[in-house]
Amino acid sequence: MDRRTFVKKLGLGTVASAAVAGTLAKADSGSAAATAPEPFEIVVVGGGFGGASVAKYIALWGGAAVKVTLVDSNAAHVSCILSNLVLNNQKTLANLTFPLVKAAEKYQFAFKQGAVAGMGAELNGSRFIALADGSKIYFDKLVLSPGIDFDFPRGMVQNGWTDTNTPFPHAWKAGLQTNNLRDQLKMLPGGGKARVVMTIPPKPYRCPPGPYERACLIADYLKNKKGGGKLFVLDANPAIQAEPVNFGKAFSGLYKGIIEYQPNAAVNAVSAAAAFNPRLALPQDKTINVSYTGALPANPIGSGQKFHLINVIPKQKAADLLFGTDFRHLLGGKAWAGVHIDTYQSLYDNDVYVIGDAHDSVQPKAGHIANSEAKVCADALLRHLQLRPARVMPDEAPVTNSACFSPITASTASFLTAGYRYNPALDTMEKIAAASGEAEQINSDNYKMMLAWANNLFAEVF
Repeated sequence: MDRRTFVKKLGLGTVASAAVAGTLAKADSGSAAATAPEPFEIVVVGGGFGGASVAKYIALWGGAAVKVTLVDSNAAHVSCILSNLVLNNQKTLANLTFPLVKAAEKYQFAFKQGAVAGMGAELNGSRFIALADGSKIYFDKLVLSPGIDFDFPRGMVQNGWTDTNTPFPHAWKAGLQTNNLRDQLKMLPGGGKARVVMTIPPKPYRCPPGPYERACLIADYLKNKKGGGKLFVLDANPAIQAEPVNFGKAFSGLYKGIIEYQPNAAVNAVSAAAAFNPRLALPQDKTINVSYTGALPANPIGSGQKFHLINVIPKQKAADLLFGTDFRHLLGGKAWAGVHIDTYQSLYDNDVYVIGDAHDSVQPKAGHIANSEAKVCADALLRHLQLRPARVMPDEAPVTNSACFSPITASTASFLTAGYRYNPALDTMEKIAAASGEAEQINSDNYKMMLAWANNLFAEVF
């Protein structure tokens, strides 16, 4: 054991007391010159709702006994929550962008901008993450909250296509592709001539109600800005996956004649004649290849049909980082990281925790619940280091919760709530029926609550 680790272990018991008293205990072998134990080094990768939250609570609850560093390749987090409102110009990306250095200053942890390239260990056993610039950040515990990445259908990614000029923006990570999709919507022809396709990936995917929410907002835009049009919603799942009652009402009522919902429809490939050019008229040149499972819908998409806009939300998996050589063991051969669901500690590495969208769970992949998971993880991690005070009893059945508000029109919304409790006997999170369900109706009050909910969550995390 190297000296750095030894000094930390020496101070474990006294540091636990310091977490209660707010002062550092002295670790000494009898000399008068006592020295405080070195703080445990905690590194968090990913500055979204999960990562920024867990950095906050580890720093808050660990106090002087921990040194927390948040690492992200971006200087700011752009929220996917409310990002569909960018499409109809009710929000801008600037409204949804949160500098991570401000969160770090506010909650007293460090922020380092950089791309993680790998993970390793020195000969003395000290572990580190390596950044693309060649630097190393050492850790005693590592929390990963890297989010999602995609399995793209054929033709969706081409050389020379960027976030700003791709003809197939997914916009499922808020940013430049969100503006791209907004611009393509603006350029659709009027007079009810617009032909649009939107695809929904097989579950699990980020934000279960999100695609249906987007379908509603696109349909609302066609109805009120373009004189109508046609939106084919191709869902790889057998039915609407979230808020089925309210989205069903919206599809068949508010947007009857505009939305045509087709379940069991998986996208195989897409094609376009050229990259998107915002200075030219939007051509009706895009095609999509679809496979249907079971009975065909009344109007199946054929290979000869062409569209002005195709918004493909691709099939999803854990972030590409976890498929790298140094992190792949955390997946256990699956598309999502395996964790002990009551603590989020990795099944395959005791020094690593994975929260948010990247781990394997029955819980939804969404920002609100990532914030909830972060608190459970922060508590568990500090207990593993013996840094939580004895007066705070361990939670044998952690509870998480989530809310998702969904705009249905430019002024009305629905919502979905979900609560989960850990069942030790089954080693799983079970949904709490009394805490789960969708809004009784679509209305303007829900829209106002949506904005308040989002602003409260932004303030809590960033």
